[in-house]
Amino acid sequence: MTMLAKSFTSAACLMLLFGCASQRDDEVLRLISQSAAQTDSVLINFEQRERLEEALAGYREIDAGLSRLELKPDHPHYRKKQSVHAQCLLRLGNILRQLDKSAEALAVGKRELEAARAAGDTITLARTLISNGASLIVNKEKERGLGLLEEARRLFEQDTSFDFRQGLGWYWILQADLAEAGFTSTKPEARVAFADSALHLLLPLKNWPGVARAYAARVQAHKLLGNNVAALEDSSQQANYQALVGKDE
Repeated sequence: MTMLAKSFTSAACLMLLFGCASQRDDEVLRLISQSAAQTDSVLINFEQRERLEEALAGYREIDAGLSRLELKPDHPHYRKKQSVHAQCLLRLGNILRQLDKSAEALAVGKRELEAARAAGDTITLARTLISNGASLIVNKEKERGLGLLEEARRLFEQDTSFDFRQGLGWYWILQADLAEAGFTSTKPEARVAFADSALHLLLPLKNWPGVARAYAARVQAHKLLGNNVAALEDSSQQANYQALVGKDE
């Protein structure tokens, strides 16, 4: 049994079953917060380092633990739990898409959307719309998927705080990635513009994975345009920023 699984058993379960209301609520919050921290840990240590199978196992385990933590809508930590669960499912769906498990990613996306709506906060819903939009497009439901992406963009543009700017930056990266993969017919010049929009947002935030991905998108677009010098320069920038991934955490 792993560390995460153990956290949902033994003394914690006894507390949830027999402790007083305040103790039970405190324990529930601790488990939810622990799940959020573990999701971040899997992202940093496995997903961002492209150790996808390990990331998949980690997210599956967190998902299972949160699924066992059943709360009623009137519970004081219900929305927090739904928000954390939606974020875990978002990351899980992203890994499944990268591993070409698109059908499973679509099923996870439906659960993610339910959790996000239950969480009741804009940033969680916007992130989920991005995730579900990508899954729908990959599963040949292009128009529905693009509609969700545009809904997400409008939500991200409602605020200028860190999470919203970061989400909008990744929206532009996704647009470039979808074009490169052939899911949209966007021209190379537009892909460069998408990547530039992402860089404008993500460089000040020091979101190095996003910055590296944006430069990777520029490389491919420049190659299509025959701009080999620009492609080489951007490839160097991509490598530089990829080397920074994980160093600030």
